[in-house]
Amino acid sequence: MGHTPPWTQVPVSNIRFKGVFDYDGLMQLVYDWMDKRRFKIVEKVYKHKGSATGWEFERELEGSRKVTDYIRYVITVAIHTWDTKEVEVVKDGKKMKLNKGRLEIKMNIGIELDYAGRWESSEAMEKVRNFFHNYILKKEIAFKHADPLYYGMLALHTSIKKFLGMEGATSAYPAP
Repeated sequence: MGHTPPWTQVPVSNIRFKGVFDYDGLMQLVYDWMDKRRFKIVEKVYKHKGSATGWEFERELEGSRKVTDYIRYVITVAIHTWDTKEVEVVKDGKKMKLNKGRLEIKMNIGIELDYAGRWESSEAMEKVRNFFHNYILKKEIAFKHADPLYYGMLALHTSIKKFLGMEGATSAYPAP
């Protein structure tokens, strides 16, 4: 498999929200964002539990996109809700069924190098690969690939906050 150096794995942000939200709309927003940017989406975790206080949903989406024959972007969006109940809300004069509860969203990015595993044939080749990644490619990966990916995820973060109607739904960074 590929090699993901620790300096390419970055937790982007966490969002915590308590109130009324559209769970299906939120999931559609995340799927559309990944699909628009040509990420291959895999749902790693799907859990649904019921309790007396409400439902608990846990979903983790992983998106991967091949950039070159050597570099692949990997992003994860984990959405966890607690005490979720369905409520009827009147919005713009229409009755809608939405969800009420607590919500946490965690977003991470990573850049997988040598995802085809060409440098893993021997221990010596792995040492050459590590030298190549840590000393020759490090600045190019950090500035050319990691930064745009990071700011793209910040744009998703801002879109989610706007969708949820949070007060701090603006960003100092322009959308890439």
